[in-house]
Formats: sequence, structure tokens, C-alpha cells
Amino acid sequence: MAMNFNGQGVWSDQVTYYSCVPPSVAPAPYRMSSTKTSITVGWKSPSDDGGCSILGYSVHCDDGLGGNFTEVNQFNDPNVRNKPGLFSLEITSPFN
Repeated sequence: MAMNFNGQGVWSDQVTYYSCVPPSVAPAPYRMSSTKTSITVGWKSPSDDGGCSILGYSVHCDDGLGGNFTEVNQFNDPNVRNKPGLFSLEITSPFN
């Protein structure tokens, strides 16, 4: 609420803010298993979450030639997003 010369105003809605910094760099991902058409990639969480819980992960790859990174899973993929305890993902063709 605000208060001024004219008196006290009405209470505003409560808002919650979280104060955290980016997490530390996570260890490099690793190959858990693979076939001719798929690879299962594993990873570990960063050592420092920056003060806020990890909400989930996304998996990206590049073309191996220094090109841009492309997200392997679909944006907001329920198989990856919002699963902070997920530490592996099977990736199938066309990602080689």
C-alpha cells in the first residue's frame, strides 16, 4: 500500500520474487549407450544451482563444424522440461 498526504491507499496483491544467479557450468554430458540410429546421453546437475532450484534441462547439439546449436528435444518437451531429476535422454535420427 502507499501512504501520502491524502492518507493510506488500498493494499496491492502480494507478489513473490526469487533472487538467484545463473547456476554454475554443468559437467560435460557423456554417452551412456548408442546404436546406429540413437544415442542415450547422460549428464549431472551443476555443483551450484545459483540459489534457486533447477527446473529442468534442454538438450542441444551442433553439426560438428562449429555451426549453431539446435535443440534436440522439442521446445517445452514434456520428456525433458520441468523434470529436474532427469539426467539422461535417448536421441534418435536424424541427429547423427
